[in-house]
Amino acid sequence: SVQSDFYPRLAAFGRSIAPAPVNVEVKAPSSVAYGRMIDVQVATSSAKGPAAGSTATLLWAEGGTGPATAQGSQATEIATATLNSSGATTFRIEGTKTGRFWVRVTGDKEHSAAESSAVRTRVTWRVQPAQRTYTSKVSTQVQIAANVLPAREGVTVRLQRLTADGWRTNRTVTTDAQGRAVANVRITNPQTVTYRFVVPAADGLALGRTGKVTLTVTR
Repeated sequence: SVQSDFYPRLAAFGRSIAPAPVNVEVKAPSSVAYGRMIDVQVATSSAKGPAAGSTATLLWAEGGTGPATAQGSQATEIATATLNSSGATTFRIEGTKTGRFWVRVTGDKEHSAAESSAVRTRVTWRVQPAQRTYTSKVSTQVQIAANVLPAREGVTVRLQRLTADGWRTNRTVTTDAQGRAVANVRITNPQTVTYRFVVPAADGLALGRTGKVTLTVTR
């Protein structure tokens, strides 16, 4: 006759010799400015320990939403690395468009092949003021400027002014071929005015903006 614990022991033995399911955890910043580096951190775990020595493949697909899997999103392989003794690695990728990352990890005798869930990183327009402070006399025209990356001609840029009710668009300009946006302003009363430049989301890039830019106007 078969002992009562035979089948449980058989199942436990099967599990002990079968590759263990692997959990692939991926972390990346939620948002970076265009041209900044994105650190995609990868860690693995399983009942048989981390997947040390396995090959990790980083995949990317444009857009902030879409199918849950890399295959369904037609993601592109962009880098590979060997997991260290802790079953981890970090990919360092330049941010050029908003997109989603996945990491696939190869299997071995101890570990099953696995794929992470998608992790999204928004890439914003990189908008930098030419200078943070300006001064002028009343009724004198002043040019306030910002530089936009990626540099291309015709990008819409809004100059916004801070009011008691919040930010309000003062005027809209476009960039030149070098990515420079210039807005002319004229203030008729002595005061300090606060502005910022804003580039709306477009071309795979999320909204970007400068910090505060101040114009101090005196008589």
